[in-house]
Amino acid sequence: MSSKQSKPYSAFSTLYNNVMQDVPYQRWASYIFHAFDEAGIDIDDTILEMAAGTGLLTEKIAPRYPRWIASDISREMVLHNRAAAKIQADMANLPFADKFFSAAVTAHDSVNYLASLEKFSDHLSEVARILKPGGMYIFDVTTIRNVKQNFHNKEIREKHGNAELIWNNEYNPETRIIESELLFVTPDDVKRELHVQMVYTRKEIETLLRKHGFRIIRKDADYMRGSPAAFARLLVFVTEKKG
Repeated sequence: MSSKQSKPYSAFSTLYNNVMQDVPYQRWASYIFHAFDEAGIDIDDTILEMAAGTGLLTEKIAPRYPRWIASDISREMVLHNRAAAKIQADMANLPFADKFFSAAVTAHDSVNYLASLEKFSDHLSEVARILKPGGMYIFDVTTIRNVKQNFHNKEIREKHGNAELIWNNEYNPETRIIESELLFVTPDDVKRELHVQMVYTRKEIETLLRKHGFRIIRKDADYMRGSPAAFARLLVFVTEKKG
């Protein structure tokens, strides 16, 4: 049996839809629709989804916005995304013109994969660059509570057909880095992926947003308006690029 190291979300792309089948993407989409409507985002506006993955959120939202563009840094995830417009792109180095988009979205703790304050700052600089003045940016981040309760020192095992996913996680409270080793085991092969994320504090996030010219419109938990953050898995930020 062979074994090899893969880039994050390369081997995972083949199982991702099965693993994420319980994620409430429709609720997330409804929340985003509401925020867009309040901000006056029109169906003809050009909108960028970053870290779109295989398109599980994309397919809930893109039909309403014909100029929706889905992007992801993983070539394999992009290939599995059925969006009409999709592109491989690094969300800290976006290949788009200045002031091209009216809105942008990054969901499912993808921002945490920018595993340093410098990378996060680069990302927000890029989003500010490609958004029009007054453009909206919606993103979420994982909470420390979620990491400690559901991932730290936990092994997750799932069977999907003839493949098994073994997912081991370790969180370092000093660096706030969580490392996840994913093993994809089939009768003929074992592939490994190492995923690295950083847990950000609200103060760090708000400081960087101000630095890059964003105004926070609202903060919510788990894509539910008014939901308390104390027990949240995800904190959601709805922001606006200042004119």
